[in-house]
Amino acid sequence: MIDLSKYGVKPVNEQIPYPTFLYWGPAKTGKTAAALTHEDPLVFDFDKGTYELGVLPAGQGRVDAARGFPILDVSGDISIFMSVFENMRRDGFFSMPVQGIGSLIVDTSTRIYEAIKAEYQDEKERHSNKPNDSLFDQKIRLDEFGLVKSPLRSMMTTLMYAPYVKVHVMQDAMVFKKNAKGQMEADGTTTFKGEAGIIYDASVIVRTFVDKGKFKGEVIYDRTLTYRPGTIIDNPGWGHWKDFYRRGGVEDPRQATIRPEGDVGDRTITAKVDALMNDPEVLDLFKRAGIPEDAWRTSCENYNGDRHMVVGKLKARLDAIPNQPE
Repeated sequence: MIDLSKYGVKPVNEQIPYPTFLYWGPAKTGKTAAALTHEDPLVFDFDKGTYELGVLPAGQGRVDAARGFPILDVSGDISIFMSVFENMRRDGFFSMPVQGIGSLIVDTSTRIYEAIKAEYQDEKERHSNKPNDSLFDQKIRLDEFGLVKSPLRSMMTTLMYAPYVKVHVMQDAMVFKKNAKGQMEADGTTTFKGEAGIIYDASVIVRTFVDKGKFKGEVIYDRTLTYRPGTIIDNPGWGHWKDFYRRGGVEDPRQATIRPEGDVGDRTITAKVDALMNDPEVLDLFKRAGIPEDAWRTSCENYNGDRHMVVGKLKARLDAIPNQPE
């Protein structure tokens, strides 16, 4: 039998030896704080989360004086981030463990993909010969989304098998479902905001929130079976699971691989547009931007129902209109 491992082929049922943690929730609910509890971290700080916690010195690649962990500050520049990541991959950082590094924190994974899309859009518009005289002149076609997803998919695959504990900090997203009339509406729940089709292979997923001034976490998913789904824990972080891994515990192989769902899952373009047409913030932005109501749906369809792109373009248009009310 041919040994496929030498070609880098891995069976889908292989137990990945280094776990992945995923913390998601609203802003200021302790996501980054939970991530920083993991041992010997290297922080890919895309969102300035560590800076806001007061642990990020000025300058790129500096070391936190209090805890001594390295932080890569890319100031939200996706070009710098992807370039550094690729150089680290070529140097073998993601193949062999580096002394002093025990976990990799990506803060936030949500913003990285959004930045990749925005950069692709900007580059497309710069090279377009079409006059940009309309809010929705340029769009990312369906056949182009593969090109946009490729960098993120490649990065996540590299991280998945890297010999470190991986920690993803992610923003939350509202879940929309069809009501009795067939319309899309928020169902009062949220999920982590990732991109459909990207596998995060999370071992543990925790939704963060604040209750009476204290950081809390709801365990959404746990391959270690340390906690049942729905369990509420105080000050979520590595301390709740480190004993399981230190004693050589084996994750339950029957647990499914994790992908985003709900608002960011495998929904059709029509469903995404329907959701935008029932989104109060989006409708308000359209009105304030002075766009005729009969053009709203078409505008959303031109961006494949991508809320981030639609809202971004509307806000950019509003910024260009003088004397806008606050």
